[in-house]
Amino acid sequence: MGAYDYEKTKGTDVAIIKVPVSINKTPIEKLTITPANSSIAIAWDNMTISVPVMKHG
Repeated sequence: MGAYDYEKTKGTDVAIIKVPVSINKTPIEKLTITPANSSIAIAWDNMTISVPVMKHG
């Protein structure tokens, strides 16, 4: 599908999470996913986001 067909399928999204974006001083070539105790950081190119996670159950 890809980004060009997103408007057709966005009603089927499981979750949409708004998080702050921080700008990296130097670009990150590889997509990097780093888990921590209460968040998951995702970094690529000149941006990093941190998605909060919590244990349920």
